[in-house]
Amino acid sequence: MLLMGTDSVSSKYTLFRKCPTDFTTQASLDLSQYAGRWYEFGRDALTPFEFGGDCVTATYGSLANGGTNDISVANRQFLWFILYPFTSRDVRGASRPTETAESSSRASAADDQFTDPPNYQILETDYTSYSLVYSCVENWAGASEDMWYLTREPSISDDLKQTLIDKVDAQIPSYNTRWSTIWPRQGDSCNYDNAGW
Repeated sequence: MLLMGTDSVSSKYTLFRKCPTDFTTQASLDLSQYAGRWYEFGRDALTPFEFGGDCVTATYGSLANGGTNDISVANRQFLWFILYPFTSRDVRGASRPTETAESSSRASAADDQFTDPPNYQILETDYTSYSLVYSCVENWAGASEDMWYLTREPSISDDLKQTLIDKVDAQIPSYNTRWSTIWPRQGDSCNYDNAGW
């Protein structure tokens, strides 16, 4: 996603594994169309900075005083284990495309320091209904990866959900969607418009 307001977007760690390289990202990206609110329909179950989080949103926009293509991001979630549903977490950060072209779909995201290689890769988006975002970062011991299913609406049809799962399976076959993904609460039980959101 999404949660660009962290020093490292990736989280689920697998020992002695390399990040996949045989996948493609969105051929071109129109940042003006990508801007706005996205709802986190699905995410990796082991994303530590989102444990217990529901009603998660990410809102992208232009970054004042940033670089030419810098993007602002505000991530919000309700935390069920802290006075739920009265506690929300609001994290703000920035993203910078790693290529100079405005159409880059690979970006580095951080609170205060951008990373290389990119930790936010848009596999595919149609701008109006979904965006599939993948992150994988390696070090000497293994790889840390995440996947986010973002949607423009708080709820989607079962057909679209299956389509998105199929797209991830085709792009990143080593990522086990069935066992690695959770589908957090969204929709009518979330209050997206109160002061904490």
